[in-house]
Amino acid sequence: MNRRHLLALSATVLSSMPRAARAAETPWLMRVVPGPREGDAWLAGLEIILQPHWKTYWRVPGQGGVPPDVTVKGANIKASELLLPTPTRLQSAGGEAIGYREQVTFLLRVTPIDPGKPVAGDVAAFIGVCEDICIPAQFAGHVEFGRTANDDALAHWRAAIPQAADFVTLAKAIEVDGQPALQLDLSRPVDDIFVEGSALHYFEAPSFDGPRATLKVAGAGSVDELRKVPLRITARIAQGGLEQTVTVV
Repeated sequence: MNRRHLLALSATVLSSMPRAARAAETPWLMRVVPGPREGDAWLAGLEIILQPHWKTYWRVPGQGGVPPDVTVKGANIKASELLLPTPTRLQSAGGEAIGYREQVTFLLRVTPIDPGKPVAGDVAAFIGVCEDICIPAQFAGHVEFGRTANDDALAHWRAAIPQAADFVTLAKAIEVDGQPALQLDLSRPVDDIFVEGSALHYFEAPSFDGPRATLKVAGAGSVDELRKVPLRITARIAQGGLEQTVTVV
């Protein structure tokens, strides 16, 4: 049974508890925050507030955890996109996780079918939240896009979304201490690097040597498994994040 199925089972158990007991044991709050228009699209935020020391996960959750599953559907919605702020690498007794502690807002960007008509949608979210153990957090809500008194409500989290940039000049598969690794030549300094590729591969924390970063890859049987593979690279910088898709040589 995988991690998602275990969380789903926990959700079933949790939903069978009396409401008062659930409220006492729920370490999270979620709500939808309507946001401003962005070109032809509308923004909203899924605000997640966790109790101290609790965390939730990014698209690549780390050595454990489950990535967020958030959807928005409506009669006048042609397409929707989930935008995640640049994550942080989190260490605990259970291993390394990639995500967010205590508070984060995921952004929902929707494109309407008819921009001249009202845009509304139903939001459904399934995320994992963890302290020493992990439990599921589920949310269902409704949002009317553009209904906000403050267009700056999501400005902080919008600025934390990685921006497209060509900061990797070369991505090369190498071997380090007998283990496959990814070597990245960088055009600018970054604080951390997160890599999305095959679900079978986990890219460990980078080591830096000047403008070059090396990330060992757990789950790869050989260097050849990494070559000619497109990877999405996300880098943390002081001002937020950068994102680029590269092909490994």
